[in-house]
Amino acid sequence: MSNDKQFLDAINQIDAVLGEDKDFAGVEDLCKLFNQIKGVIETILPFIDKIPVYGSTMAKALRLLLQLGSLVCPK
Repeated sequence: MSNDKQFLDAINQIDAVLGEDKDFAGVEDLCKLFNQIKGVIETILPFIDKIPVYGSTMAKALRLLLQLGSLVCPK
């Protein structure tokens, strides 16, 4: 991710997909959203990793959640 604008655009993409808090009817609903935002989250991980103090820990947690989501929600 080369600049702040790209990072903010990616964050806006995630927000557009997720919108307001949602109640999921089941795994299918959750997986549909996960598959829509997975690539965007992977794109912003290097930026998150560079945030001082907690960034690398947050990035590790997101990578773990992405791995979990990928196991539960194969494309």
